[in-house]
Amino acid sequence: MASKEVKAALKAAREALDKKEYQDALKHCKVVLRADKTNYMALVFAGVATSELQQPEQAYAAFNKATAANPDLPLAWQGLADFCVKQKDPAYYKDLTLCYERLAKMNESRDPSKFCSFSEKHGDAWLLREQPLQALACWQTPLSRMQDYPGDVVEKRRASLCRKVADVILTRLPVEYEFIEPLSCAKLADAESLKNFVLYLLRVLQISDDDVINEHRAELETCIVTECRSMRESFSDDVYCRELLCLLALVRTLVNGEALEEECAATCQELCALQETSPVVQMLKAHTLLTANQPQEALDAIGSALSVRSACPLAWCLSANVLLRLHMHSDVCHSARQGLCSVVTAQSKEYLLNPTCMKLALQRCMAKGLLSEDQESYEEAINLCNELADQEDVDTEAELLLAEAYMLNGDATQTYDICDTVLRRHPSTHRALYLQSCAEAACQHFRSAEESISEAVTLRPDASEYHLQYGRLLWETEDAGKRVEARACFMKAAELDPRDSRPFYELGIVFS
Repeated sequence: MASKEVKAALKAAREALDKKEYQDALKHCKVVLRADKTNYMALVFAGVATSELQQPEQAYAAFNKATAANPDLPLAWQGLADFCVKQKDPAYYKDLTLCYERLAKMNESRDPSKFCSFSEKHGDAWLLREQPLQALACWQTPLSRMQDYPGDVVEKRRASLCRKVADVILTRLPVEYEFIEPLSCAKLADAESLKNFVLYLLRVLQISDDDVINEHRAELETCIVTECRSMRESFSDDVYCRELLCLLALVRTLVNGEALEEECAATCQELCALQETSPVVQMLKAHTLLTANQPQEALDAIGSALSVRSACPLAWCLSANVLLRLHMHSDVCHSARQGLCSVVTAQSKEYLLNPTCMKLALQRCMAKGLLSEDQESYEEAINLCNELADQEDVDTEAELLLAEAYMLNGDATQTYDICDTVLRRHPSTHRALYLQSCAEAACQHFRSAEESISEAVTLRPDASEYHLQYGRLLWETEDAGKRVEARACFMKAAELDPRDSRPFYELGIVFS
């Protein structure tokens, strides 16, 4: 059959398909195929025609012959995929998976948008086959790629895919699921694949403004911790899972105010044995030293961590807390600002469970630093504290920072009102009692001020500034017995925080 005749027959077949004249299209295809059984376009057109004529066996055979004739062209793979979707028959789901896999690979470097689309459909096909792990593995790359392309449309697609991922993790994974136990078609029994999956979950959690993900955030975080623990038990030489477990424990301590878990210490020991220079080891060392009231040594440790991992917002948050203890307030603001910048950088993504919470923790550090500087910074501190206090969820710490800002700015009434509101909700909030005492003293209500600070000291006897405030109130009474108590308060404050000059100033007055 001459080349011109082949082209004419194929053109006639295409026109017949456009007119939905499927029998005529099939006749033209057969003419070409009698002369050339492997003609690619004739096989594709025959597949489309027989599919529309409800001849699934012939359509399936035609598309498969076309993919075999030229496996590097996408048209037959797309036609076979559309055919499999149309059939809605589990017998074709395996072919559907293969089609989308090939189409995704063809577009990986050629067309990023099509690559992401076919990769997502590839995952959907695995889900049809009741293979959620393989679906999640397919979605990992497009989810990562979408971060590199700005725009509302891409962001909506990414958020939609994240919701799909969250739904699969929460509803489709078996209850008894263990990553180390190989499931059918699941090849995640190596440390690298597990690490990729954990990174994948972290990326999902970074969609912090999505209601669906926020609703199930705790469950997803638990899933990450569970998989890291599985990795730790199964791979004795894996550094990543141990680093991440320690980092997540530090997040819960610094951001959520939870106590550091005993498991973290054991994990840190294992990590230290594997990689003594790990910045995470230095971060945990800094936290331990800070807890033991050794802030100078803690500063050295966190400096070592930041020299290696300068994009980790958690390290900057820890640095700000250490500097607060050392009363290096301008440096506190610098660390907090660096941390806030690193929250949005790509390098920090794998260390964040909830960027919003980390941002709030760093903003609190910034506010504390501003409140401890000079009067010029108080207005900035008040604005920042107002922003923190206006969050949708009630943030008691932010409210008390705002109260302190008003107190330092000379507004005792506002301070008292905020503390009174907090104490109505939580009567044993020692910080509220301390600030309320400061406000009452400023309004010359010394008796109630003394009662408030006495209760605060009882609730938190290791707080240096509470003893300092108590001592000042007792000294002002000019009662000899109370002045003896005041001297004891100043000495206790100096003992608890020898880097704070204020107790020593008061003692200088006492002994003058």
